Amino acid sequence: MTKRLKNTKQLNQTFLKELISLGFPFVRRNVNQKEILGTVTTNYLFNKTQYNILDIFKLNHSLKQFIRIINSLKISYNKKTNEKEKTKFLIYIWCDNLFILNLIKLYSERYLISQHLVLCSVFPTIDTVENQDKQKFLFVLGNPWCQQAKKMLNSRILFNHLFLVNTLNFINEKPTLGFYKIQNDLSDYKKLIVLLVIMDKVLKNTK
Repeated sequence: MTKRLKNTKQLNQTFLKELISLGFPFVRRNVNQKEILGTVTTNYLFNKTQYNILDIFKLNHSLKQFIRIINSLKISYNKKTNEKEKTKFLIYIWCDNLFILNLIKLYSERYLISQHLVLCSVFPTIDTVENQDKQKFLFVLGNPWCQQAKKMLNSRILFNHLFLVNTLNFINEKPTLGFYKIQNDLSDYKKLIVLLVIMDKVLKNTK
């Protein structure tokens, strides 16, 4: 096994262990079971509270997709020189829960990443002319769209040049709308903090 493959394997194992130690795969059973995908098992932990245990490998895969998206926003390749260049970008966070938006605002201002974030309680209004040179990523928390608006969602996303979209919720969307997805319980604010820390670390990583 090469050194690079060995290091990658160690990083994967460490990441999985950290997810488990932070309780990211565990979800209380009071979440609506109909909205949880069929890959869920149940168990009783030491405090006798019943939990769902999410598929750790699917969760690991979805979080790595999330990391790659954020990392790709920062860097692009110059086709002429074939070298990496820093890019301008914006991350639009769409959520209809004002407490969550305020929590994200406090965190982003405290850890100096607010310049990259645009917080929205409704679908973001984007000036495509002013922001035409910026890469854009839409991160949807929960399920802020109504069923009627959902039918127009894809066209609105494409019209606003939002080609990268990730969602965090338990809803099994039909159709899937082609979004990347992280399955977890948004009402557990600890999970949101974990994602913000991941975002913070990736945005500040200069390597």
